[in-house]
Amino acid sequence: MWDKPEPPATLTQPTEQGARDAAVYFAETLEYAYRARDEAALNDILTTDCIDCDWTRDLVRTDFSRYREWVPLEATDIHSVDQAELVYEVEVTTPNAYYVTLDKSQTQVYGSGIQGNVATYYIVGYGDGRWVALSLALGERLY
Repeated sequence: MWDKPEPPATLTQPTEQGARDAAVYFAETLEYAYRARDEAALNDILTTDCIDCDWTRDLVRTDFSRYREWVPLEATDIHSVDQAELVYEVEVTTPNAYYVTLDKSQTQVYGSGIQGNVATYYIVGYGDGRWVALSLALGERLY
């Protein structure tokens, strides 16, 4: 039904572009996990260092009532949290996100609309030869 995102070639590069691409990949994988109800897909992006990933995994497992239209995501802003440790906060924007809200049985639509541009924030860090998620889909900046 939905294709699982492929990791970018820059996922193993300790560069700012690698951090940007990793955040977009993490956002796409999270969106895929919600849509496909594939909690196992999160294993590709989550580590024990992630501060809110248990909550994210629980949400994928239990809350399937809201879906967004699949639109291209873009890393629109990035800044260093800890340059010595290669940790960045990356803003990922979903332009004109359209959503549909379903009832718990997944058979009735009870709402839809356009959210406009939606920004979420990902904390990514470089370790063990690749970028990893330290925090996912935050609604506001931490740093």
